[in-house]
Amino acid sequence: MNTGVEDSTRYCFIAEWFDPQAALVRQYQLFFYPRDCSIEIFDLKTRRSFLKKTKYDAIKGSEYFVGNVINVYSRQMTLKEYGDEFTRKQLSTSQET
Repeated sequence: MNTGVEDSTRYCFIAEWFDPQAALVRQYQLFFYPRDCSIEIFDLKTRRSFLKKTKYDAIKGSEYFVGNVINVYSRQMTLKEYGDEFTRKQLSTSQET
């Protein structure tokens, strides 16, 4: 079993979703784990887990970039910004080339 860095890679984004029932925009921290195509979502306002880590391969790894709108279980979430410096460094350089 390989226990290299690539096995634990995690990308973090700040995502927004417009809640039509409350008529407001909710902010989340979305984590993407490329090793097994799983995601995890954390509600920033309530500071609680919104979606526990679960395999979700409906979205390809190439779709995770700032400004993109992704569909997670019928919710259109906009990736507004990078959630941490590691994600910024890893993905902003690949976007520029």
